[in-house]
Amino acid sequence: MEISTAPGAGRVSASMHPISDTPATRWVLPFAPGAPYFTGYAIVNPNELLTVQTDVTVELWSSEGTLIRSLETISLAPRGRKASLVPDNLSGYLVIRSNLPIHVSGAIGTYDGRLLEQIPALR
Repeated sequence: MEISTAPGAGRVSASMHPISDTPATRWVLPFAPGAPYFTGYAIVNPNELLTVQTDVTVELWSSEGTLIRSLETISLAPRGRKASLVPDNLSGYLVIRSNLPIHVSGAIGTYDGRLLEQIPALR
């Protein structure tokens, strides 16, 4: 459950979301194209026994299905995590790939804190 509050305004929004317990090596995440909204994502490496790092690539794709550019490449240690924001004024969706299974979650919100919502990542 997520609850967003604003000083003096009380509870602004609340929601419940299903939790996926199955990691995957490819995730797709849609996002909002900029102000007044932000889009963020979190990546978690659930592997705790492997001594090998998990290599993750975050790519920006157009709504027509063409690669625009690679946003970042991450090496996650076992049980490692990474959270980041999508740069403003981009549109399309993210494709997140890895050499070992990972968990991905996204969030969309407004900079003034009045809206915060989960974006489900698709396998």
